[in-house]
Amino acid sequence: MSLNILRSAATRRPAFASTDGSSLLLAKLVSLVEAAQRPEGTGGGLLVITGAGLSTESGIPDYRSPGRPAYTPLQHGEFVKLADVRRRYWARSFTAYDRMLSAQPNRGHRALATLEQMGCIGAGQITQNVDGLLQRAGCDDVLELHGSIHRVGCLACGTDASGLLGRRAYQMMLANANAPWIEMLAELRAKESDAEESERARQRPDFDLDLDHLGVDYGLFNVPDFECADTECDGGVSELHDGVPLMKPSVTFHGGALPKHTSAAALDRVANEASALLVVGSSLTVYSAFRLARLASEKGLPLACISDGPTRADELFDFKVDGVLCGDVLEQLAEAVSKSMAHGAAALNS
Repeated sequence: MSLNILRSAATRRPAFASTDGSSLLLAKLVSLVEAAQRPEGTGGGLLVITGAGLSTESGIPDYRSPGRPAYTPLQHGEFVKLADVRRRYWARSFTAYDRMLSAQPNRGHRALATLEQMGCIGAGQITQNVDGLLQRAGCDDVLELHGSIHRVGCLACGTDASGLLGRRAYQMMLANANAPWIEMLAELRAKESDAEESERARQRPDFDLDLDHLGVDYGLFNVPDFECADTECDGGVSELHDGVPLMKPSVTFHGGALPKHTSAAALDRVANEASALLVVGSSLTVYSAFRLARLASEKGLPLACISDGPTRADELFDFKVDGVLCGDVLEQLAEAVSKSMAHGAAALNS
């Protein structure tokens, strides 16, 4: 399915340049970026936290943008305890994954890569997104706070399959184990009068596609395991887990705990590396991200936000750019910073 319809829905926002006060806000953003820079070789600087609003222009829906339908995300506890939930999740995620891989980095991702390459994001980026689009745009220093949809792990023994089994390889395993189910799904889709429009409306964040309206029998979907690093692990295939392996994408579902090393690394960036914080495309609703902004505020760091709608940390920001597309603002910010740096270098050489 093409993501053009999803992109068009994400772009119904006024151009940043046409909004009231845009010149002043852009100047404030440039000042924030430049003031956060530290002498070369000293480390640290501007820290950027990104959320789902950064990727909506790429056609990946978020949870909380204005106009988004209410959606209850998958809970970690249900996934672990209930075999039927695991089957349902993998059937839906398997169906959505390949189509969502057609999503490409947008101008916001590319602008952040440009700023990083200019040395303007000295403390790196912390992203709540699991799509990997920042890295594909050319960003190198990215901490994935909630993991990556492109890796698969085993909850039974704690094996993280990054480097052992990537998601593409697991997609092939899922396809090989579910030929009859795939054929059944194709037949059901063929009966829809407008399957593409229906699936567009039912696309969920984090590479999930709601298929419930088709009357799909998720019980027929097979979830294969793989050979874990722990050779004694059977992937959780036991009576306790109803024979459905405890395979899970390497992401933190709602209600789940962040890996301790990830949480510690994120807090360390704020506490010891950041000289300013810029939040992009995140409502900071989840505590794992909100506490980073709160810590930055407690440290007295300059804080700013580019987002579409209210956030949990609005009272903490020194200023906020609201109601516009993140990519629009970031693109202009990168261009303005580049021009400012060039002007400064020319002045020094004159």
